[in-house]
Amino acid sequence: MLYYSIILLWLSSCGGTKEKKVTAPSNASTFTVPFDLNQPSKEMVLDYRLSEISGLSYSSMSENLLAVDDEQGKVFILDNDSGKIIDEIEFGKSDDYEGVASHDGYIYVVESNGNVKVLKEKTKKKIIEFNDRLSKENDVEGLCYDPHTQTILLAAKGNSETEGNTKHVKSIFTMNIDNGAIRKEPYLQVNMKASYMEMRNEDSGVLNKLTKSSRFRKYGPSGIAVDPISNFIYLLSSNSKSLSVLDHEGNIKSIILLDKKLHAQPEGITFDKTGNLFISNEGKKGSAMLYQYARIN
Repeated sequence: MLYYSIILLWLSSCGGTKEKKVTAPSNASTFTVPFDLNQPSKEMVLDYRLSEISGLSYSSMSENLLAVDDEQGKVFILDNDSGKIIDEIEFGKSDDYEGVASHDGYIYVVESNGNVKVLKEKTKKKIIEFNDRLSKENDVEGLCYDPHTQTILLAAKGNSETEGNTKHVKSIFTMNIDNGAIRKEPYLQVNMKASYMEMRNEDSGVLNKLTKSSRFRKYGPSGIAVDPISNFIYLLSSNSKSLSVLDHEGNIKSIILLDKKLHAQPEGITFDKTGNLFISNEGKKGSAMLYQYARIN
């Protein structure tokens, strides 16, 4: 079985770093993903305006889903049960928008270059824009609020460092919600190639139903979310059609290969307040789709 290793960079209060490489979580085989990922509880066809849906989030204020399209400077408010657009918030010109997050009445929208626009949900107005360490080379595709660190998490599909790149490594960065400051050192790093070479002959139960290692050769995060029940981090990868579950210690809890027929281009992921999972897909060969997976345990 193939699975990948996690390098967690702990940030000390004085700004230093300590690297810890986690290769084989002892409790991984005891964890069961609390969703039947082969059987969505709901399948929703999205409006044509969301044919290139690139980010998904849940608003605890309105209890609706929030979505962004790859090119439009709008946040779309979606009905949880039908996926229909019930409102829009226009915040800017067309650009490369890749992720959306929500926390405490504020909406955060990230561009692929790492710029983050902040909107106030109640007034539907943009209030500030943050532009810190990241750039287009980092190619940020995932965004979410993390209650564990009380920061915004940014998942980078491109360069793994704020200055430069480590080959085959993908990073998650943290952003301060008050001032938009991004920590120079990544919070979490994933090295797919190294762990495949090291651990390909192991059978720990971490990876379910892997048939082709080639699905991970071009691995890159396309979405990120934190489960409100378990507090685990869920990383979505469109390139490998996979969903990875990690804890904040860097332990791999599970890696699932998604059904390619359902998830042709999975780009957005979020949870509602009761822990149900939502995954959105761009309309690669037809309409964009939104799938809900009801929590089963």
